[in-house]
Amino acid sequence: MIDVLTGERHDGRAIETADGTVTQIAAAPPAGLPDREVIDVAGRWLLPGLISCHTHLSIVFPFSATDEAENPAITAYRSGTRASEALRAGITTIRCVHEQNRADLLLRTAVRRGWFAAPRILGAGRAVSTPGGHGQGSACAYATGEQEFYAAALAELAAGADHVKIFINSGLAGPDEHYEHPEMTDGEIRGAVRAAAEHDTYVVAHSGEPTAIRQALAQGVRCFEHAYRLDDETAALLARPGVFVTPTLCVTRSESWMRAHGFEEHSIRHASQAADVHLASVQRAIRAGVTLVNGTDIPPGDLVDGTPAAVHELLLPRRSDQARLRGRFRGRSRRSAGRPGRAPRDLAGGPGRARDPGGRCMTERFTDGGEAQAGYCRAVRRGNVVTVSGTTATGPDGAALHPGDTGGQARECLRRVERALAALGAGLDDVVRTVVYLAPGASWQQAADAHRDVFAAAGNPGPANTMLYVAGLIGDGFLVEIEAQAVVLA
Repeated sequence: MIDVLTGERHDGRAIETADGTVTQIAAAPPAGLPDREVIDVAGRWLLPGLISCHTHLSIVFPFSATDEAENPAITAYRSGTRASEALRAGITTIRCVHEQNRADLLLRTAVRRGWFAAPRILGAGRAVSTPGGHGQGSACAYATGEQEFYAAALAELAAGADHVKIFINSGLAGPDEHYEHPEMTDGEIRGAVRAAAEHDTYVVAHSGEPTAIRQALAQGVRCFEHAYRLDDETAALLARPGVFVTPTLCVTRSESWMRAHGFEEHSIRHASQAADVHLASVQRAIRAGVTLVNGTDIPPGDLVDGTPAAVHELLLPRRSDQARLRGRFRGRSRRSAGRPGRAPRDLAGGPGRARDPGGRCMTERFTDGGEAQAGYCRAVRRGNVVTVSGTTATGPDGAALHPGDTGGQARECLRRVERALAALGAGLDDVVRTVVYLAPGASWQQAADAHRDVFAAAGNPGPANTMLYVAGLIGDGFLVEIEAQAVVLA
């Protein structure tokens, strides 16, 4: 037996259980017990049941193969198989957060009546999505406006749902999706929350970025899934009592599993591009004291590189390169209030500088698009210095965003700079130097105003800066390009 509090191993112990709960640990079973009440596990491990708080039993891969008109019996067979696999993998409780044809609620009934062996199921029935939103094509309930969301959520609760699932951001699955895109109004979120409150339960929100998360918090949502990108302000809000986040790192760190299940290349690419930002957000949530719960998105009994997904999810932070640097992320000194301080790292490799086991300074890289085609990275971190490449306001199609608007492009540049910094454990308040390149016809005043406002909002009174006009930038319509360098204090 392993004492998880002390790490000590104790051999030859007897464990008593009653009604599925461990009630006593002793050196040996009590004398006189009938043989039928004593099970010799012959040196095997006895593990408490695992819980997956983000589960889809009915999901189809690739997502485009989903038939929204599927016979409910087919959905139930597929879901039942996945539930059995989860149980065999050691998962004894699952929270489902959208199932086609409300398969979770059907399976729950079968389990309760003793007709089927599966984990304990807490179900949402069907998620409620905006038309054309992240849930489109997945056999969700669809609604627009506060009243429709209220009615749709009530319908799932009336069918027996334990909670309500909504999508406040887009995701990674579709060819044109991005997790930064908001999908719901205040009223729509409020409608779902009102229905849940009337049934003394809560709303679970698929989420991608800080603005939508803060919007949903303000309307009463208290469970957030994925949280692909978090900033410090939002992480602090999520650390409040009664609020929970399910990181689902599996989503962005299971490429081999995705390929084995026939995912489209755009889905794999989107997951890979979000991976570093996602991990940095989880680390930020840990530092802020957010309550995290385990969940996979992948069917929890599926094997990812030979490991059940629910266990793979627990091991991901330890397996990742950035997580090996976790110690340097904890308690970083920042200029804003409320962050515990420690001695700063020096740039020349002092005691605080992160090194690999061979004593070399560790290097991390982040890309968010087609940089590899030109042989560079969006950002590189070596030790405590993060350097961000020249960044433009480039849209998904490669064209310039905010045409003719120098200030708008500058803000977009800095948003992308912030995302790159976050992926490598830094923030805008760590930036010590920027270089702003302006194309002919660009407004230096608009660029300067945007630069001042963005850094002020991040708590940075102003980095060192060089601003200069150049003969031109690569590509039509681009007015501004910004480089940045940050120094992260420990």
